[in-house]
Amino acid sequence: RAAVAELLKGPSEESGLMTALATGVQLLSVSKSKDGSEISVDFGSKFLDADKKASPDALDVVILTLADTTGIDSVQVSVNGSADIAVSGDRSYSMPVAKPETVNPYKS
Repeated sequence: RAAVAELLKGPSEESGLMTALATGVQLLSVSKSKDGSEISVDFGSKFLDADKKASPDALDVVILTLADTTGIDSVQVSVNGSADIAVSGDRSYSMPVAKPETVNPYKS
C-alpha cells in the first residue's frame, strides 16, 4: 500500500520528473491473495481519462511497482471495484497480469 501511495503522490517538482498517473487518483484498496501470488489494487474513477480509458503507462507503472516491491507474480487492477477497464492500446487488463518487462521503452 505504501508503494502505491508514493506513486500517487508523484515526484517532487524539483526532480523534473513526470508521472504516468493523473492528479487526484484515489487508492480504494489493496489486497493480497491467500497464496501470496497476486495483489489486487482498486482505484477511484480519476484513474481513468475523460474517455473512461486507463493509460497503459499508468497501469504498467502500478503493476511494475507492486511486482518489484512485493515479489508477487501478478496484479489485478480495478477501478471502483470493476476489473473491466477500457485501455488505450491493445493489451487487456481484465484479468491479472504479470509485470511488464519494460516501462517507457526506448522508441526511435
